[in-house]
Amino acid sequence: MSTKTILSWNQAMCIGIPLERALKRFEQEAGLGSNTGSYSLFDYQRFYLKPLFKALEKLLQQRNVLVCDETPFSCLQDQGRGKLPASGAEAKGKTNYIVALTTADHAPKPITLYYYSPTRSAENIGRILEDYDFETLVTDGYSGYRTILKNRNQDKPILDHVRHQSCLVHLRREILKVVLPSDLFKKLLDKPEEFLMQQLEKLLKTDTEGMKLHAALRAINSIFLFEAQKNDGLISSEKARLAQAKLMKCLDRMMMKASEGLVRQKGSVWEKAKDHPAAKPCVYYLNAREDFKTFLENSEIPPCTNKVERAIRGVAILRKNSQHKHSPQYMEAMCIALSIDATLRENGVDTFRWLQDYSQALFKHITAKGITQLWKETGCKQNKFSIRLPEKLGTDGTNNPYLPENLTKDFDMKPWLDSIFNPSK
Repeated sequence: MSTKTILSWNQAMCIGIPLERALKRFEQEAGLGSNTGSYSLFDYQRFYLKPLFKALEKLLQQRNVLVCDETPFSCLQDQGRGKLPASGAEAKGKTNYIVALTTADHAPKPITLYYYSPTRSAENIGRILEDYDFETLVTDGYSGYRTILKNRNQDKPILDHVRHQSCLVHLRREILKVVLPSDLFKKLLDKPEEFLMQQLEKLLKTDTEGMKLHAALRAINSIFLFEAQKNDGLISSEKARLAQAKLMKCLDRMMMKASEGLVRQKGSVWEKAKDHPAAKPCVYYLNAREDFKTFLENSEIPPCTNKVERAIRGVAILRKNSQHKHSPQYMEAMCIALSIDATLRENGVDTFRWLQDYSQALFKHITAKGITQLWKETGCKQNKFSIRLPEKLGTDGTNNPYLPENLTKDFDMKPWLDSIFNPSK
């Protein structure tokens, strides 16, 4: 298989094109066995792309602010379906997930990484995050993230606690679902903001709870207006945060007034006290009340998860076209490929050409190292080497020099990382 062929398949997968038909036709025309193409792509992703993924992961683990979200993606073996290994496979969950982690909006050297998680549990997502040294985590309102941070902050002094920013856009959506009829909600979402607010005012003139939520909605919209002006350099970060702090006080006042008589506290959480449409966004707000304003403390912290939601949009397209992966190993390989593609693209790198140069350089390194190792073992000069499964080489264990991680571990990744984050140099 040529590098260009493998890269074409890899790139097609990353933009959501189903590979099954193209691979099958290629295999038939080339006289290859069934699944040869998918096996070759899988080997490329775990042999060549995984070392780069690990290098990017080390960089992302050091970032102060992380934005996190997850989306479903089926893995047949972890659902107890498909072709199972001879040793069997335990069903781990009916729904499996891909977890996306990104740097914050406008952060230098942006990175986006994807991980496979067999479930959406706090335990599994927490396992992904345990090696990350972030100070602030930005997420939606899923309670699992609060559990992760509670466990992480346990036995730590308050000054060392990891902070949580809960997404204001998700709060805005919860309010919109209440103040707009469901059919009108869908129609108006794509309309200009001014037109949307005019329609809301017409609907809410006689609805006191609705007017309170409408005022809260206007406060959220103004917060994002100042955020956009800050990001565009039209106003300073200090001025933006001062204005946003006043708006957050207004938002809090309106949500507290709207909550009166609709919610009650049960232990440490809030729940609905009355079956009223406005109760749901009020409960949503109160259960993350302090977390909605964390962004005011630091201009690097975004008030929403928009960046990571954009990152998982491509995964949703791929899920629609490909529907599932067969095994956890193939899920991991797909996540690695998606991570490399997303990170290269957001840094303005020519993905295909960069990967071609990188892959050829790593191939030369692996080949030279493999030939040298075979020469040492056999005492005979070697002139060729190919990456093969370690078990076919007759050696086992983590000290096996032919394991991909051993063949690639001393490859100098620094110039390649530099070329990602400084593509013009």
